[in-house]
Amino acid sequence: MPIRIIELNGKSAPVVICDVCNEQINHATKGNYEWVHGERDGAGSYIFFTHKECSEKFRQKYPKANDAHIHWCPLAAFPIYLGKNLELDWEEAMETATNFSDI
Repeated sequence: MPIRIIELNGKSAPVVICDVCNEQINHATKGNYEWVHGERDGAGSYIFFTHKECSEKFRQKYPKANDAHIHWCPLAAFPIYLGKNLELDWEEAMETATNFSDI
């Protein structure tokens, strides 16, 4: 799983790691999230995170087979879609995060 917790200045911080180069994606505009559509019929698909410059190399690992192909979306959209699917109350989430630790 490319989402990890690292220790940063004595605090735990979630980060996103590229599945191709294994380096941290430091800015949402520099990454994508990708999945193999059709790979796991009815069960969903695993999600992968890539730097934009690593994306083509990632896609080469998954040639079209059995109607499966790569879908992708800019990383900046990921938290929005995830929040919607979690029915996240953004104000409550910010308050919870602020109360739990320093942001």
